[in-house]
Amino acid sequence: AIASDPRQGPPRSIDSARTDLLWLVGLAAMGVLLRLVFLPSYLDNHDSVNFALALDGFDLAHARPHFPGYPVYVFVARIFHDLGAPAPIALTLPGALLSGLATAALYWLLRPTLPRLAAVAITALYAFAPGIWVTDLKALSDGLGLHLFTLCLIGVMANRPRLVPLTALGLGLLVGVRASLLPL
Repeated sequence: AIASDPRQGPPRSIDSARTDLLWLVGLAAMGVLLRLVFLPSYLDNHDSVNFALALDGFDLAHARPHFPGYPVYVFVARIFHDLGAPAPIALTLPGALLSGLATAALYWLLRPTLPRLAAVAITALYAFAPGIWVTDLKALSDGLGLHLFTLCLIGVMANRPRLVPLTALGLGLLVGVRASLLPL
């Protein structure tokens, strides 16, 4: 059987689509699971401490957290904190979990135009690059911001009108996660 979409290039067999789905899910899940294994048990710098203080009470006047406040990041981390996660984990889970979605989206973007091996290699580099890995395991807004920015970039590069509202929403949220990434 053949699955075809005119925007996706040449038609691919259903077996090929299943293989791609297995790679997509496998890379994303492996990246997230390995991050979950190494979640921190302590706060490693003063900015992390400020974010942890904001989980119990957001107050910019008292540097809870430091300026500009990162309200979306604190809101998302507070959800995990309210569910019982200690501060270091609550602050790193958002980036660690979003890394899986960004990894899957990257493979989804690349696979129609690249051979499977190339798409797998590029996606694996994103999922397991040491710099990205370390960023995700710090109790800072950088990991969540990086993956949200990646998703927005993928939304733009996909060139699909139905993704425009989601990409715009992502860019709006990015202002509250890591505003310094917006000029990129």
